[in-house]
Amino acid sequence: MARREHQRIAIVGAGLTGLLIANGLDLLGIKYDIFEREVPESKRRREWSMGVHWSLDLLKELIGAEKSAQLVEKATVDCNLDYSTAPANGALVYDGVSGDVLKNLNVQGTSLRVSRRRLRALLAVDVDVQFEHTLRSVHTTTDEVKLAFSTDNDIRTYDIVIGCDGPQSTVRAFLYGQEGSAKPLDGTSGMRWRSLVCYHDAEKAKHVRSAHPVVAISIHPDLLFFLGPQDAHDSANPAEWTFVVDLHWASGSESANDGVEALKMAKKKADKLCEPFRSAIRWIPDDTVMQASDLNVWISRPLKDRLLSPRVLLAGDAAHAMPPFRGQGLNHAIQDSYNLVQTIKRLTEERATGAVADEALDAYAEEVIERGAAETKASILNGKMMADYYDFKSSPYAKKGFSKG
Repeated sequence: MARREHQRIAIVGAGLTGLLIANGLDLLGIKYDIFEREVPESKRRREWSMGVHWSLDLLKELIGAEKSAQLVEKATVDCNLDYSTAPANGALVYDGVSGDVLKNLNVQGTSLRVSRRRLRALLAVDVDVQFEHTLRSVHTTTDEVKLAFSTDNDIRTYDIVIGCDGPQSTVRAFLYGQEGSAKPLDGTSGMRWRSLVCYHDAEKAKHVRSAHPVVAISIHPDLLFFLGPQDAHDSANPAEWTFVVDLHWASGSESANDGVEALKMAKKKADKLCEPFRSAIRWIPDDTVMQASDLNVWISRPLKDRLLSPRVLLAGDAAHAMPPFRGQGLNHAIQDSYNLVQTIKRLTEERATGAVADEALDAYAEEVIERGAAETKASILNGKMMADYYDFKSSPYAKKGFSKG
């Protein structure tokens, strides 16, 4: 790595992970370019909620005091809640047959439930993202990385390239070849359906939310059901609250071919559920579009020869594409971002080059691989045990809840 006053850094992917890294570098005054293959967020439909628990302090350090002060108001699913205490700082797992509470997932201290879209909008403030830039190729030399994008014929040269481009990462594919492809989790194809639902009825909305103000999970032999508000900021108007309805058919169950069929199947299965989960499905408007959501996973693994590309790194889903069954994906993405920003900070302060810089970047990569692989395996196991209903009490969720590791 040649000696320069500032390293040339490229962030590929402007999802949450890429924006977290960009925010961290901005606070340090370290320059970078950030590229995103898709159009700006305002034109995209995908939306869901995520938990920020053990990584919250790292998140605040990455984004600084000004944005941290806006997290509850601008990023959460309900700005009226006190996320520092129960029940809003956790979730409840129910037996979908009996209605009994199987597990209280409260954590110590503050735990936020954030909207993916709202958090991304907050993180994107003052970040100059180059949208509609699809990565075409990555070439490494002894001390540089060259990127080519489909939008132009220019070859852009960097000292460090960070792949934050999601579960089906192009940067990961460059590093690992065919071994870098995320694969559908066994037995889940056509089994997971998600939608945002507005019931347009205040009493119905309040009943649906009665299971838990933030996240309620129902475990049933026929159906695994994640339910929670997606936008409940207007406390005076419950009729307009929107909820995320996330349904997983049990292993070995019939699969749906499209969203219309999925909704019909869900309403049929709902007859066996306890309240309020039964009504939460029965009351879904018939014209609601259920969207298939394949569970693509990739377990982190060492590169066969990292010396060939020591300055190409991965973070977030690109580094460890894990299923959502333990609520850990965003937290590990925040940990990745924090670790990488700290590594780049140290390299910049020390003006490290050559083998010294490569060693520091290798240390980052090795830690991400070890931590990411362990959590991805735990999340896969947890999902299978939750879907099998009778195994839940032995699952990582039941034993460790939202805790790290």
